[in-house]
Amino acid sequence: MTTHDIDSTTDLFQAQDTLPENVRAIIDHHTNLIENDDGNAYLLCRDFLADLEPHGYTFDYGLDGVPYDLQRIELPA
Repeated sequence: MTTHDIDSTTDLFQAQDTLPENVRAIIDHHTNLIENDDGNAYLLCRDFLADLEPHGYTFDYGLDGVPYDLQRIELPA
């Protein structure tokens, strides 16, 4: 998938190759924590989201602690 294939409905978790390296590193780090069950997955997702938002990305997650629907957001000027 290339950047011209991305629109606002694309879950960027499914198109990580289009993301900046620093954002992919954050995703990799937190995905490893969640997959290795290093704590409460819901709380891990909260921390994951807090790390991504300053870089202009957000996502949703449920009580099961599974992140989904990664999207780009506008940062305040």
